[in-house]
Amino acid sequence: MRCVTVDIPPAGGSGRMKIAENNKALPMDRVYFIYNHYAGALQATASPTRVFPVDRYVVGMEKTFLDGRWSVEARMPFASSFLFATTDFDLGNQDVGNFAVSLKRLLCLSDTSAVAAGLVIDTPTGSDVTGQIAASRFVLRNDAVHLAPYLGFLRAPNDFFFYQGFLQVDVAANGNRVELAGDALGKLTDQNLLYLDLSLGRWLCRNPSAPRLKGLAGIAEVHYTTTLQDADLVGGASGLNFLQLGNIFNRIDVVDLTAGLHAEIGMTEVRVAGIFPLGERPDRLFDSELQVSVNRRF
Repeated sequence: MRCVTVDIPPAGGSGRMKIAENNKALPMDRVYFIYNHYAGALQATASPTRVFPVDRYVVGMEKTFLDGRWSVEARMPFASSFLFATTDFDLGNQDVGNFAVSLKRLLCLSDTSAVAAGLVIDTPTGSDVTGQIAASRFVLRNDAVHLAPYLGFLRAPNDFFFYQGFLQVDVAANGNRVELAGDALGKLTDQNLLYLDLSLGRWLCRNPSAPRLKGLAGIAEVHYTTTLQDADLVGGASGLNFLQLGNIFNRIDVVDLTAGLHAEIGMTEVRVAGIFPLGERPDRLFDSELQVSVNRRF
């Protein structure tokens, strides 16, 4: 009997919505596009071990209401399809991610700082994960709704520096059905996660009255993700074939560093950044990441 371990790409490989990604602790009127390239994001420990990249594309919009104190944001991700196959095992998914809606409330605002809170609702519109062990098909359904309350702050103490942070808890409201050879094995519940994200920026040049390039800043960020409870595992057998799904490493603590440039060109903001994980697997979800985001204010 051969054992094969494969990373599962959930919700079309797009993952859950992090409020700190391409966001501010301020209600805004904007449309945006995000591109992420994750090198070494998925790993299969067949012989030999293989790693696969993931490309993700996100379109979104945020609109303020009630005199700018509130905003609602809608975000739709897509990701490159994934397929891993050997002679007696395969695993894959499609490219549609989970549609997410975020509600943001401005709690306090001054000339130099802001505090906001809100809730992200991540809905299961993404693709299921499907695979086969020998002649037995299995499916991990994408059923879970995720609720993720958050708190954020933003501060610009002078004309040169600005910084912000977000604290977010991601909770699975229900589990995902697991089926093997047409039989239900149970429900796999995603682990609840805690996100802590801090960002520091320094304006290299800034002229708000300029017709084109209004500002250019360097950005440095640290991102921390940890699991809040032990992993759920679901397993079952079909003939001589055994399947087990879940986080076999149980708890993880992931720390990533980000460095990039942020440019303001008219009503458009463009950011290009590289993300570098500090840990080793399993506390390392990818080898490196390139992120490009474009925001258009209105």
